[in-house]
Amino acid sequence: MKNKFLYDFISVGSLSYDINKYDKVINDNLVAGGAVAYSAKTSMNLGLRTGMITSISDDYPLRKYLNQVDLLTKDKAKIPIFYNYFSGQKREQKLFDFSTYITANNLPKNLSTKILFVAPLFDEISPNCYDWFNYEISCLVPSGWFREKRNNSSIFLKNNISKIHKGKWDIVVVSNDELISTNINLSDLIKISKFLCVTKGKEGVEIFKDDKSFLVPAFEVNYKDLNGAGDVWATAFTIAISQGKNHIESAQFANACSAISIKYKGLEFSLVDKEIYQLIDTI
Repeated sequence: MKNKFLYDFISVGSLSYDINKYDKVINDNLVAGGAVAYSAKTSMNLGLRTGMITSISDDYPLRKYLNQVDLLTKDKAKIPIFYNYFSGQKREQKLFDFSTYITANNLPKNLSTKILFVAPLFDEISPNCYDWFNYEISCLVPSGWFREKRNNSSIFLKNNISKIHKGKWDIVVVSNDELISTNINLSDLIKISKFLCVTKGKEGVEIFKDDKSFLVPAFEVNYKDLNGAGDVWATAFTIAISQGKNHIESAQFANACSAISIKYKGLEFSLVDKEIYQLIDTI
């Protein structure tokens, strides 16, 4: 039977480089990242036909990490740099060189995908971007719609919940830190999508569905890089839901994928079924 979608998974958002400082120890090396890249890498590793809509520069190591991902746009832009300051699992950020905007103007016509994954980095995507595609299931990681920048380039978070259009997203994934910093009313956010998922670091994730909540504990691992953990989680959860797993099974699967990813720096992780299910079998 012919697949009715051109792709299994399309990820939309901006690439970035990260410079990380963990507990006063700084690593000046640029680490390739961006939610769009973490999600595409996860989808690729899990065997899905994956496309990515972003802007890119010639120096970004696309083929090193995303060699089986189709780049669906040819837009060029300087890759922004995040400085990430970690204290434990808490993160403060500064953002430099951001000048990217993603529009429908240069997209291929009649794009279709089973899963649409949207992850703005810094308000570069229109809130109605879901209209650009034919899709079956959608996931939004709205972090970039919450981010605002001070004059010193430091990032703070603002309640921009109005950009998350009610009823247009099947899955919305936010962090607990975002909820606290933006002072968003949780009940307002719950009404927006079928699944609201709140990631809570080492505690796990809380899923809100049909007026009920479910806390699914995280797996304990020794981590090397926490960047992208939520993006990997959101991608794996959405893929599992799309394949018929229930929300608890999907969260456990996503927890395992996220735990594996943070044992590596940036996009260096690889997800294989054996390691994923070995973790799940420890529950």
